[in-house]
Amino acid sequence: MSEAQKQKRLEFKYEKELLFNNKGLTVHPDFTIKIGNRRYFWEHLGELDVKRYSRDWAERRKDYEENGLIDSLLTTDDLEGLREETILKVIDDLVKGQLYETADSKFSKHHYQLY
Repeated sequence: MSEAQKQKRLEFKYEKELLFNNKGLTVHPDFTIKIGNRRYFWEHLGELDVKRYSRDWAERRKDYEENGLIDSLLTTDDLEGLREETILKVIDDLVKGQLYETADSKFSKHHYQLY
């Protein structure tokens, strides 16, 4: 495999442990994705319509920030449903290393609605 092919290859790990040093807390992001030397954390926010879940996510987002991981965090939701094309766009953005920038999102700097 050439170096260019290795750079585009995605390695997904489901719920891989991640230590937040600010709290000594281990969490399990939905997906940890490695592409070449880049690492991303993909959190699917599947229960944003539940008040406690939304409140808990706000805390978790702060943890990503305080641990210097906010730029490599992407979040998704399916509140309006989901479309395969949108999921493929997220994956394409990951491969390109050009995540969608979400202005003033309370979820992450890179939030995708999957509809």
